[in-house]
Amino acid sequence: MVTRIRHDVLDDLTGESNATTRTYSIDGQHYEIDLVDANWVELQECMAKFTAVSRRRGVKRAAAAERSTKGASAENARIREWARASGIEVPERGRIPQKIREAYAAAN
Repeated sequence: MVTRIRHDVLDDLTGESNATTRTYSIDGQHYEIDLVDANWVELQECMAKFTAVSRRRGVKRAAAAERSTKGASAENARIREWARASGIEVPERGRIPQKIREAYAAAN
């Protein structure tokens, strides 16, 4: 016997199925809404005359922050690996103590 579970996202405006969760921001407030493609296009078209003359903000900063986070995660993984190989107890998750970071920097 096969059991199939289907997760269907419904459009917040019309109740139609196969909606996609979309995000947008106005005045620094972030919003999330589930819309089918046609309703998302309608929302974009309503905003088009305003977005056409608007300046984009934060796109580069968000991408840089993501790269920085990924870089920090990779660095933390290297520090943890080095510490374990050196017989130093290091937490699996969370902050790495500054003493361990300094020891890693001195050794590398």
